[in-house]
This record gives sequence, structure tokens and C-alpha cells, in this order.
Amino acid sequence: MPLELELKLRINDNFRGDIASELEQNLVSSKFLSARLNNIYYDTHNLKLRKSNIALRIRESEGDFLQTLKSKGFSFNGLHERSEWEWKIENAKLNESLLLGCSDWPSEINMRELRPIFKTNFMRKKTRYQWKGTVIELAIDEGCVISKEREQRIHEIELELIDGKECNLLELGERMQRSLPVSPSNVSKAEQGYQLFMRTD
Repeated sequence: MPLELELKLRINDNFRGDIASELEQNLVSSKFLSARLNNIYYDTHNLKLRKSNIALRIRESEGDFLQTLKSKGFSFNGLHERSEWEWKIENAKLNESLLLGCSDWPSEINMRELRPIFKTNFMRKKTRYQWKGTVIELAIDEGCVISKEREQRIHEIELELIDGKECNLLELGERMQRSLPVSPSNVSKAEQGYQLFMRTD
């Protein structure tokens, strides 16, 4: 089963500088590449996927589409671990056959009940970095979560373990917390979206 392990750091809302420039000057030797990511998350009207601890989305970037399912995760002090399934698809329509063939897909979910629940649209600046022999993908995301005409800001750093030791990922995160206006976050973008969707005000 494919696993995703990443550390999420929330950037202080009052910070008005350029985090990428700060990192390039003080820590990361390679340059960041930028891309616009537009994401639609799906669930049933009574949120059966969320109740099963599953997030389902389609991501579009520069005309390419990626269908992703994440499940069975945990988070502690900003560290997130979960199983993750990704498939390249031809367009922005859910590919039901891929989901039905996935071992993590709950068989009791009726595909016809699935509908868009919220969006997360953001600019991502990304690079890969080696820290003590461990390969880490470093991403800076800035944009917003959108649901029912409400918006909430996204402004965070994600450090994803590509190859190497988890302890080095955590050590790099701790170093960033000492030098940048960031703090650990246990709230994923999907959870932000659900919270916005369920608001009653």
C-alpha cells in the first residue's frame, strides 16, 4: 500500500515576506518551480467518505488531471501519515473504475451519490532538497479553500519524505520552526474544506 509521510507547517498570518526567498537564502540551494493547482473534492451529501476517513479529489494543473484518494491517516504535531492512491486521468470527470479497483475504496459507497463538496486552489512553489542524505520535497502553498461561496486562506509549507529517514524530516522541520514564522499544523487542506462546508453561519 502506498504511503505518504509529510510534515505540515502553517505560515503565520501576519507574515508579509517571501518564504521561498527566505529558504533559498538560508537553507535550500535549489530554486523553486511554481505551478497553479486547482482541486475539486468529492463526497456524498451526508459525507460518507469523510466518515470513512477518506478524501477524494481531482487535481488540474496546466491541462493535466490527477485523481487522488487518501485514507487511513493520522496526524501529530504537524506530521501526517496516510495511504495515498494516485492515477492520471484524461479529464475532470471521476474515473469510477479506478476507485472500484482500489483496495481502500469503501464498497458501500454508491458512485452516483458523489458530488463536488469544496475546492482548494493555490499556487505551489516546489523543490527537492537533501537533508543529511534524506530526500525531501519542499512545497510552499498559497491560495484558498472555497465552499458555498465562503473562502479560507491557505498559506503553508509541506515537507514530504521521498527517500530516507523520518527523523531527518522532523529535524529539518524543527530547524525551520526556529528560523521562520511557522508552526506545526495537524489540519489538512481536505479537513479545512470540510470544516468550511459544514459551517452554518
